[in-house]
Amino acid sequence: VARKNDRIIYIQSTYILIDESTITREYAPLEAIDDHYEKYVVSLDEVELPSRNGIRHIQAWRLDEIL
Repeated sequence: VARKNDRIIYIQSTYILIDESTITREYAPLEAIDDHYEKYVVSLDEVELPSRNGIRHIQAWRLDEIL
């Protein structure tokens, strides 16, 4: 959880999202949170994956764009 002033975001980090089981494992903790704060999965994948249940994927080197 990252907090700055009144802004709260959830961040799950992983090395790479190599297959569907890894994607499911990494997104599941954020999907279990029942609130409306921003949620992100951060990885070193070369491509940015589409949003999944409102959870955005972002590449690690772009993390400063959301903070």
